[in-house]
Amino acid sequence: MADQYENDYTSSETTRRRRPNRKPARSKAEPRDPTCLTEDYCGLSLAYGNTLLFVGYEVNGLVEIAVYPRYRFGSDDRVQGHLGYVRVPPGTPWEEIIPQVDDLFDLAQNNYRTAVTLRANAARAHGARFESAYSVITDIFRESWHGFALRLRRERSVDKEGVTFSGNPPGPVLAVWRGEPYTVQVFTTGSICVVKGDQRKRFVELAAGK
Repeated sequence: MADQYENDYTSSETTRRRRPNRKPARSKAEPRDPTCLTEDYCGLSLAYGNTLLFVGYEVNGLVEIAVYPRYRFGSDDRVQGHLGYVRVPPGTPWEEIIPQVDDLFDLAQNNYRTAVTLRANAARAHGARFESAYSVITDIFRESWHGFALRLRRERSVDKEGVTFSGNPPGPVLAVWRGEPYTVQVFTTGSICVVKGDQRKRFVELAAGK
């Protein structure tokens, strides 16, 4: 089982990326000013490196660019398809936008590797019981993490389908199933991480870079 979790987040190629010396490839007509984010880009999907960029429309002076991975393996358990957003004002040069996309992609890669590595370690240490707990716990919120997280932040404790959740997302959450504790961390980039025991302090320290 460990081998499948060692795949790269987006492809089977080496994890070291070369930044393309170009602007994102456009899927429709050529915008009038390709060096900057103009209104011509709004509504377009763009391919850049290992990501897909979906450019929204200006709202309150900012354009929201949703960043998606171009490829995914089945072992990448997620609660959302996108990696995150880049929000910039119209007229921002692509030379300023692309590094933000790269940073978001790199964060997603790190979060993904952390999640699958810890899951593989827990599966080796605890076997089928851990995998059963993983499935039960994640199936509860996999399709509606946003709403579940809002409820948990509001109530601080939620009982659902035999699992008691407590915590304050986006921080780590404690899940108790059949009398045993598990720590759940849903990263902002979408990857799910579950480990055995109450390890919330460990995840807080990881997030703080300790």
